[in-house]
Amino acid sequence: MRAIWALVFIFALTACDTDQANYEWVDWTIMDHKSAEGKTSRYFVAFAGNPNGNTVMNDAGADNYFAKTPDTFRSREVGEGPATADIIRTYGGERTGRQEFSFSKPVDDPIIAILSLGNSDDAARLIFEKDVELIKSGPGHWGGHEDSLAVSDDNKTVIGKEGYGLIKIPGTHRAIGFTTPDYEGDYGFQIAIR
Repeated sequence: MRAIWALVFIFALTACDTDQANYEWVDWTIMDHKSAEGKTSRYFVAFAGNPNGNTVMNDAGADNYFAKTPDTFRSREVGEGPATADIIRTYGGERTGRQEFSFSKPVDDPIIAILSLGNSDDAARLIFEKDVELIKSGPGHWGGHEDSLAVSDDNKTVIGKEGYGLIKIPGTHRAIGFTTPDYEGDYGFQIAIR
């Protein structure tokens, strides 16, 4: 009888230890040279910043670069990486200014998938206004490895050297602001909301 209760306890603990079914990747639907809009089943999401011409909306039949190295974008929190090619692609540098995700209502612990931040020779940074947590780093379509994406000691700066992976912004947020001070010709991200 104790063995049965032990199994029930382990099953219950495992079931409670995952939020996978509760996260949904944003479906990006509209973009111009300064903004993008998207949605999940419960939220509208806006991005204000510098989306470039490589941004993919409405899955548009493009390559899903997240799916090319699925283990890098898979975690206990989200289960699977983005299932479509939707991605905000942008660039960095001193003149890019502040960028921001905003939400139609408060969101808890959003997760951002990062694609190709920096290159193998030069690191690039995303400096957030709120603390971030590294969930996963790994290889991607153009290179990278398990240590190519990191969070600095200030808990606000994500550093990539051909970096791929997942970060979480712990807490409840109506908006998430960040800057991209290092020149970078093209990198991307997608966001999942619980």
